[in-house]
Amino acid sequence: MYKSLKINRLCAFFFFFLLFFALIIGLNGCLKEEIKTEAPTRSLFLRYAKNFKIDTLQQGALHVSVQVFIGKDTSTYEYLLLKNGASTPQGYTSLPTIHVPIKRAVILSGSHHAYLKLLDAEKTIVGFSNKKYAADSSLFNQITLGNILEIGDGPSLQQEAIYNLKPDVIIAFATGSAFDSNLEKLKKAKIPVLYVSEWQETSPLGKAEWIYLFDALVQTNKAHDLFETERISYETYKDSLHALNLPCPKVLLGGPSSGYWFAPGDNSYTATLIKDAGGCIVFSPDSSRERRFSLEQAFHFAEKAQIWLHPGIYENPQMLLAEESRVKFLNPFINKRIFNFDKQKGKAGALDFYENGVTNPSKVLLEVINILHLDTAKKNLFTWYRNIFYN
Repeated sequence: MYKSLKINRLCAFFFFFLLFFALIIGLNGCLKEEIKTEAPTRSLFLRYAKNFKIDTLQQGALHVSVQVFIGKDTSTYEYLLLKNGASTPQGYTSLPTIHVPIKRAVILSGSHHAYLKLLDAEKTIVGFSNKKYAADSSLFNQITLGNILEIGDGPSLQQEAIYNLKPDVIIAFATGSAFDSNLEKLKKAKIPVLYVSEWQETSPLGKAEWIYLFDALVQTNKAHDLFETERISYETYKDSLHALNLPCPKVLLGGPSSGYWFAPGDNSYTATLIKDAGGCIVFSPDSSRERRFSLEQAFHFAEKAQIWLHPGIYENPQMLLAEESRVKFLNPFINKRIFNFDKQKGKAGALDFYENGVTNPSKVLLEVINILHLDTAKKNLFTWYRNIFYN
């Protein structure tokens, strides 16, 4: 009897062990099913832009990821763009959702306006940071008339005003400052904040390619034709120029400020623009971002320059001399070949180069080509560039 009881206990233990094992397997399968993510059906092919991706999911939703650089840190923000009435794909419920096409947008940068304008979607804009940052006259006028509300920026961001606008999205940029904390409060109020970083792209065509992300928001399906037109024009100008094998003008970039020289890096937007225009940069650190150097180090290289581009905020030679008198010994100063991109300004002084220049890279490139290779010193032919000695 004792032996029989022992066998029964062993059988019972074995039975419960099998039951427990089956339960674990089943639960694990349920958990796997719960966290399973829809695989993208296709990814948007981007030729130049490095800071965003768009994947199309099974139900037509779009998975967007944006990379932002803040100091030495890199942050990635993810979003789900969902057509009104569509269900959220499995595995994406935790992402901020933006319902598209958007009807009401708050934007914080003039470049955002340029993309929407190009897509004929300006009417979606209901809020803008401050009209002093609006280079485009139509945007400035709409803000002045009250059709687009000024909502401030940074610490002065008017959160209550944004709540009342009931935007579908706030298109912003991350800086790592108190400005971001105000945006975080809006995110907690269930207002989608889409961070974009087109300004951190390292090429003119990379910036222009962000038209695809803005088109994903407004759903006009115009991005491909618009970008391809710009790409073909840009590449045609660049390739035609390089085929001529012209001498490479030596170009000085950046300028003095507060006892230092600030210059864009060799992998930056500006450096790419100059190289594509057939220029050779005499002083360009190995970086994608602006760097600060001693004036002595900069002047060592500046002596070789023939042309000086993007010197800074200086409107005329006298302002440059007032900041740093030694520039008068540089060849570009002596030969009056210093060019800045501040010709086209808004009514309050905003630079259109950072707005409509972003969406028209081929025209920007053509201006730089003319500056580097043609006699344009006294001519006033450009939209964005001017010679600070004559114009």
